[in-house]
Amino acid sequence: MVAQPRRQPLIAQDASHIRFVGRQPELDLLKVVAGQAQSGQLRLVLIGGDAGVGKTRLVRELRSLIDDRSTVVEGRCYEGAQGAYWPFIEVMRACLDERTDAFQDMRKREAKAVLRLLGAESDRRDVGKKPSERDEVSLFLGVAGVLRSVAGKRFLTVVVDDLHCADVPSLELFSHTMFALRDMAARDALPILVVGTHRSSDLPDRVARELDRLKREQTCISIDLSGLDEMEVGEIIRELGFPRASHQLVVTVLEATQGNPLFIQEAMRYLVSRGAIQERGGYLVTTAPAAELKLPEQITDAISERVAALDEGARRVLTLAAVLGGAVEFEAILSVAPENEDALLEVLEELVEKRFLVAEGTAFRFVHPLIRQVVYGACNEVRRQKHHHRVAAALKMLYSDSLDQHVEEIAHHLVNSGSLADAEDVVAHARAAGDRAVAVFAWRQAARYFESAVNAAESSECFSARDRAQLHYWAGFAYYRDLDVGPALEHYGKAVEGFQETGDAGALARALTDQTRCRITQASVAYGTLTDLQPLEDVLDRLGESDLRQRASLLGVMSEAYWTARQTDKAEAVGRQAIGIAEQLGDDELYVFCSSGLALAFIQSLRIDRALEVWKSSLKHAESGADIWAQGWPLARIPLALTWLGKLDEAEAAARRGCEVMRESQDWAEYSLCMASPVLASVAKGDFQAAEAQARDGLRAMDRSRYPWGAAIFLPALASSRSMRGASKEAEDALDILVAPGRVFEEVGPAVQGIVWLYRQLILARSGALAGSREQVASQIGALIGQARSDVNSLAAFGAVIEIADLLDAPALVDVPYQALTRAVGGGVVFTSGWVFLVRRLLGVGDALCRRWDRAEEHFRQAIEEASQAGARQELARTQLDFSRMLAGRGGRGDRDRATELLNESNGAFVQLGMAPFIGQAAQLTRLLRGLVPSAAGRRSPYPDRLSEREVEVLKLVARGRSYQQIADELILSVKTVARHISNIFDKTGAENRSAATAYAFEKGLADGSPTA
Repeated sequence: MVAQPRRQPLIAQDASHIRFVGRQPELDLLKVVAGQAQSGQLRLVLIGGDAGVGKTRLVRELRSLIDDRSTVVEGRCYEGAQGAYWPFIEVMRACLDERTDAFQDMRKREAKAVLRLLGAESDRRDVGKKPSERDEVSLFLGVAGVLRSVAGKRFLTVVVDDLHCADVPSLELFSHTMFALRDMAARDALPILVVGTHRSSDLPDRVARELDRLKREQTCISIDLSGLDEMEVGEIIRELGFPRASHQLVVTVLEATQGNPLFIQEAMRYLVSRGAIQERGGYLVTTAPAAELKLPEQITDAISERVAALDEGARRVLTLAAVLGGAVEFEAILSVAPENEDALLEVLEELVEKRFLVAEGTAFRFVHPLIRQVVYGACNEVRRQKHHHRVAAALKMLYSDSLDQHVEEIAHHLVNSGSLADAEDVVAHARAAGDRAVAVFAWRQAARYFESAVNAAESSECFSARDRAQLHYWAGFAYYRDLDVGPALEHYGKAVEGFQETGDAGALARALTDQTRCRITQASVAYGTLTDLQPLEDVLDRLGESDLRQRASLLGVMSEAYWTARQTDKAEAVGRQAIGIAEQLGDDELYVFCSSGLALAFIQSLRIDRALEVWKSSLKHAESGADIWAQGWPLARIPLALTWLGKLDEAEAAARRGCEVMRESQDWAEYSLCMASPVLASVAKGDFQAAEAQARDGLRAMDRSRYPWGAAIFLPALASSRSMRGASKEAEDALDILVAPGRVFEEVGPAVQGIVWLYRQLILARSGALAGSREQVASQIGALIGQARSDVNSLAAFGAVIEIADLLDAPALVDVPYQALTRAVGGGVVFTSGWVFLVRRLLGVGDALCRRWDRAEEHFRQAIEEASQAGARQELARTQLDFSRMLAGRGGRGDRDRATELLNESNGAFVQLGMAPFIGQAAQLTRLLRGLVPSAAGRRSPYPDRLSEREVEVLKLVARGRSYQQIADELILSVKTVARHISNIFDKTGAENRSAATAYAFEKGLADGSPTA
């Protein structure tokens, strides 16, 4: 099915108005430099980069940040301009419009030189003509004087675009003006920022020399823009109207464009016009190779003209180098070029001299990938295929003694030979290249080679249905490891069909196993939903005991499916069978695979210690098998088990190790899950800002992998952190992300919806804003928990019920969650997963609510001990407060004094951690204790005008020029919440708009890069 963009006009028309993507380090640096210039320090910034890479857009973003506090004047150099000094004529006219009295304090000859430049002191025909040599010094000083005069009124920013096109007089004037300004700045403050943009490659020698000269100045900062990275390319593609772009589409566009924003837009426009974007497995892929994607003609024409000026022999060698690709060894070029060795060297030296190629030892590469792409694209498809076929044959001969080391190069050329290559040859080499890519975790390349093998096999009658099914299986495997679920499920589906046709039960079992795991882990099967296992049960019956390895794999993935469906007993029983077979066979890899379901079943039944044992054993087996990818599964889960058991420091150390391994293996699914544990630990410890940053990191990994389970843990944890600080709306924002269809889960199951509903009631109850009467809410909660299951994922929901019951004074709600939490304590659980609670504290709250004073006291004492050992500051303070409330309620001998002591201890922590709702609860208890405890004032804001920490975060992003949506995405908030924070900022600071707020941020030193920050 051919797919169209959701917002076609962005592709069809100019897309320059789309959201600014990437370049944050460069923009931050520019803001710092602008702040320095505003404080009176002359600054020059030279921004280099290829055409279309975003130099002008970056300057425009800077201008949007400083327009309200700086006079900005601009000039542009034009290629082939008829007159000299055109960019400075534009700059001077803008300056004189800004300050008509600019000449007042200047020497007459300098003012006259500037006026002559503008045509005011001579015949109009002199406009743009270069002054005589004796007037040059006066002109340099005059231009600098005008700039100084304008800067005396207001911080001045001068932008000169496209310096690579500058005529010699303009270039000299630019340099000498900077030197004149430098001398002025040595005597007095000079609030001037000069920004020049230029291309980095193919600079005329005179421009290159002059820029190098300027870069040596202390006032100069040089920024060289490269292409955007993979994540940023994906963002632009989504901004252009393709929200479900597959990894395959993103990587293809990245390969073709090198991350150049302008080229990305052109490439997507081309793909749309060719109907080369299709939907596979619910995600968008491209059917066009990177080499076919068209780039802007204004860019390619200039390169084509340079190539056309070469003689035929040089063009031929350049074309062969483009076909060979990358850094090409001399011997490889010699093997396909008709020239002899000496003649070829002469041609290559000419291409180096003319800056098409650069020599690197015995190899040659293109000065810029764009040159190679233009040269390669100039060949029609038939000629390209002939070149590739010829190169493949030559490389086979050249590397006949080491074919294994060069199989990927040969496979690449065979694949691109089209019908000229023998299908069996293509399949053999592409399969071998895919295997090599798998060995080094290059999943995208592996998927490309396996898919090429599939295409070659399907075009030939030489391959059986089983052969084709096998190739589909490996393509699905590579796409699955690359976290590209759409193509993965499509290939797995075709593999299943092929193996069903051939009756190969073992191969069918393997394909069904991987397909099912892909659906469970990547296609977001709703928690509480059982995926269709009938095909697996059928093939399990067919296998019998003939293939124990495949039997164990089937049982292992069925165990995971039962866990997802919350059928714990089945998950455990089937998991035990699977792991028993793996141990019987002594197969490390199989043990790791099969241990998953069993460990999850232990977790679901609250036997955390048993699950931790399985995961640690699984890690040992994975390490024995030297499979770094297999290590990711236990490494991501061991920290979670340690967190639930209250071993927070150990959990954080294990998570750091796990994340390092997963970065190496590029396993972003497990990385996103591994980040859940640090968030839980940070919330428990009261390090709320760390939790915010860790959750953002985890959410980025989830967006890359589409693996939902990490976010299902750290988003509620983030919500709990915010709720404890009184940020109710922000807490709901985090929950909104979790239940938004297609955001975390494709379909949000009733289990997740029910748990999130309970969290929302707790937020509302804390803020006194319950929807409906207490009786109605209690009735709804009672009906919900009557259907709830007691597993690790439900414990936080039970904890929420106990806290709601406490807030509503509804002891009737306590019984069911109390029993579940008691079982959890028996299983060693200390902290809940998701919304963070200390379990023993909850039991103490439940006992106190039901006036079981002695049991409550025992639970609170144990909770204080556990929180202290874990370093959980916020839960320790909450336990002290709840214990104090219980003692005040009991009113026994010595209870009041002990309550007073506990309240004193908790008050200080609440103030330090900014836990506003609990500061209020402590104040109420203080009044109950008749003033024996000094009421704790809220934590005094360290920021001006009583801005909160969150408001300062938002203000900083406003000062960066972020839109409401960008701020919301960055801080995991809703746009509505962002708008509320900005409104509060306006009220507190007196700012009337975003520009005024930005100025305030710089004035108060709150903006990143402001002089006093």
